[in-house]
Amino acid sequence: MSGEKTTLSEGERKQMLDQILASAPAQTPEEKAAFDKEIAEANERINRKQERAAASILRGKRNIYTCDECFGHIVTVDLTEGVTPFGTGCKCTEGCKGMMQSSVYQVFDQRMKPSHEWYKPSEPELAAMKPGTQEHVRRGGLVLRKCAE
Repeated sequence: MSGEKTTLSEGERKQMLDQILASAPAQTPEEKAAFDKEIAEANERINRKQERAAASILRGKRNIYTCDECFGHIVTVDLTEGVTPFGTGCKCTEGCKGMMQSSVYQVFDQRMKPSHEWYKPSEPELAAMKPGTQEHVRRGGLVLRKCAE
């Protein structure tokens, strides 16, 4: 697999789909719906594979989230493979309503001590979380918590 391209640009993906569609015979509405579902499922599998590949590269890496309101920041570490959000509510200043944005792992010194960690919750922890968070985790997402002192 070395040297193999693992991601497709939107243009490449569209071109592939257009080629498939151009060669497909005329379809009934039911056949078209089944074909559309098959394409959507294939796209979802490709997306999950690309997310897993990116997540495995980032495990153990530091990231910095900076608040757009109070300008505070936190340093995070990914404890396991998974997906982390680009933005999250402020975790720096109590009462701050700002949004923190990821530096997309562009951290010059990976030895920085993290203040927060992204982790995959256990099943009992997950059961106690909001339905939206549960869905996020079931789709490969991680949850943020403060590091133990």
